[in-house]
Amino acid sequence: MARIAAAVLLFFVLSLNAILAVETDQPAREKAKVAKVYDGDTLLLEDGRTIRLLGIDAPEIHHPTLPPQRFGVEAMNFVKSFAEGKDCELEFEAQNKKDVHGRSVAYMYVSRKLLNAELLKGGFAFVYVKYDFKLKADFVQHQKEAIKARKGLWKIKDKSDKK
Repeated sequence: MARIAAAVLLFFVLSLNAILAVETDQPAREKAKVAKVYDGDTLLLEDGRTIRLLGIDAPEIHHPTLPPQRFGVEAMNFVKSFAEGKDCELEFEAQNKKDVHGRSVAYMYVSRKLLNAELLKGGFAFVYVKYDFKLKADFVQHQKEAIKARKGLWKIKDKSDKK
């Protein structure tokens, strides 16, 4: 009887572990703290790493040969209020670890909100479609919704505006 009870208990424990492994089959997230915001898509962590937000491109404000682009300052200010000085979680993709400038590329979560997506929803950035990434379809949808609502970058007057 004791052997049967032990076998049932072992089966239960193994089944529970398998269920929990499936439910938590999320990519590992790394905890960090944002020290400084450089612009709308680049941040410095307290540990000295520079993070480029994966899947988005915010207007440039510090380009060596171009003047600040439209809505670049607003994008930077949004990121500062959202993330600067705050704890965050970073999620990396195996195929998108570094950009051409050697910066780490990641999704950044602050207070459980995905900063990359929030920038798109507010019209502060474009989807960076040059490379594939797992949330590309979601990001394209966020951008379409921002365009439709004429948020941020997409607030462009046309002949239908009656002002």
